[in-house]
Amino acid sequence: MRHALGRLAAFYGLQLRLLRTWRLGRHALIRRLIITTLVAYAALAIGLGTIGLDLLLIVTVTSYLRRHLDPLAWRWLHRMSYPMFGVFALHALLSGTDFGRPLVLAPAAGVIAFIAIVTLARLAFGRMETTQR
Repeated sequence: MRHALGRLAAFYGLQLRLLRTWRLGRHALIRRLIITTLVAYAALAIGLGTIGLDLLLIVTVTSYLRRHLDPLAWRWLHRMSYPMFGVFALHALLSGTDFGRPLVLAPAAGVIAFIAIVTLARLAFGRMETTQR
């Protein structure tokens, strides 16, 4: 389930990114895809979203390439999901007015709090022992 959600999010994010910049022409499209602050509205927020999408694509692509990567390299690449989540949270907070609505704010705050608690617990207590089935 987790991998399917990651693939879906990466696909959706890539679609949004390409559709937003499709009207620009070839050279402007390439510049806009690489340089994240070439927007008139909320350049920081949009730039954070673009960086988050890049991190999501790295994590998703390396999931498919796991058999071909060194286990240590794969683990460190997948640890990018922690800063990726923070970047996406900042992007969501800074980029629009939807967070003023309780219906959007409550679930987002719950997810952010949950991820923060789980991350702090992991840092404080380390990995839990697994049992053989």
